[in-house]
Amino acid sequence: MGIKLIWFGCIVLLGGFVTLVLAYQEQQKETLRKNWPFVPGLVTHCEIVKTTIARLRVPAVGSSPSPDPEYIRYPVWAIQVAYTYRVGDKEFVGSEATSALLTEPADRNTGASDHLKKIAAQINSRPSRDVHYDPADSSESYLVFVEQPSRRGLWRMGVGCLAVGVILLAGGWQIR
Repeated sequence: MGIKLIWFGCIVLLGGFVTLVLAYQEQQKETLRKNWPFVPGLVTHCEIVKTTIARLRVPAVGSSPSPDPEYIRYPVWAIQVAYTYRVGDKEFVGSEATSALLTEPADRNTGASDHLKKIAAQINSRPSRDVHYDPADSSESYLVFVEQPSRRGLWRMGVGCLAVGVILLAGGWQIR
């Protein structure tokens, strides 16, 4: 029994380390994205809409969402935005309101949350605003930086797995 607990503890510890590495990588990507350069842009459209995750994951022009079972068409609230910006001598049209996909379930009749309304109001407050763009691909951009909501969960899960793994190892060590 003790050896099985030790093995299981090692597996849980390994899972914790892998989760922490993934959380660290996500944090690094988020830090890079937060520090993208910016140029002046012009917001041409911004509103909160009821849509689906599947619809958000395809181009808005000339496409319909593919029937992907992973993204069942649950209704969500999201910010729909369009803006133009220029990098060098090229002009681009952007559609990402925030640095991370920000949606809320629309299955209740309460409407969008105050948080989503606040971001939309911030974007609508002035049509001329900074547009952050990826220096490696200037066509990728966003207007407002928001923290990735899942990142905190990854850190918690990784630390939790490490703690459980240590407890299992200690218990297995005591029993053997």
